[in-house]
Amino acid sequence: AAVTAGHLPEVWSIVDEMDQEGVALDHYSASILMKVARKASNPLDAQRALSVLDRRHINVCEDEVLFNTSLDALVRCRDTKRLARALEEYKRSSMRPSVQSVGLLIRSFGALKDVDSCWALWRQTVEQRSLTPDGVTLSCMLDALVTGGLVEEAMDLFKEWRRHIAPNTVMYATLLKGCASSGQPERAMELHREMEAAGLMNLVAYTTLIDVQAKAGNLEQATSLLAKMEKDGCTPNTI
Repeated sequence: AAVTAGHLPEVWSIVDEMDQEGVALDHYSASILMKVARKASNPLDAQRALSVLDRRHINVCEDEVLFNTSLDALVRCRDTKRLARALEEYKRSSMRPSVQSVGLLIRSFGALKDVDSCWALWRQTVEQRSLTPDGVTLSCMLDALVTGGLVEEAMDLFKEWRRHIAPNTVMYATLLKGCASSGQPERAMELHREMEAAGLMNLVAYTTLIDVQAKAGNLEQATSLLAKMEKDGCTPNTI
């Protein structure tokens, strides 16, 4: 209740009292503290919550709820040291993650630029376990590839799986980001036409697309897209 209400002094008072009484935090309590780390406006509160994972008796791989909340908090807080340790624990464990957890795992490995582990997870899920990834998992895999500079692999994966998983704005925006980083303005416009036909254009997509064209020196195209964005009712950002 204290966490939900945002009363962090009360939360720390309870944790301190438990420590003084010798009452160990269980996995449920630890997962609640991960919510504190995610929502805390003060970095010190976030780090204090994450430090719970340093306690010897806390094993994130023994409880899937704790595992998921921990990875999410660590990625959001960019705590790469603890994230790397949690992922090493995962590799040593016998844990078989659900499809939902696979997406979060890929996102976590992607945050560490470990594309090989992302691919290993993807293939394990699709080929060995014969599971169908969901849209979130595909989006995370695309982002990991693009962030790792493997834009062509991301494009190929998208083409392969779009027949099974409905493309969404997040997927397209990730591919547009890849076009921006790899200098492919024409391919970006191809994606734009697909998005437009599917009714998926939004402010983020327009902004990324304009950025691609501007960086390529296609100022006329960028200006045209800006006018089109305003016509579609998207308020431009200050660029």
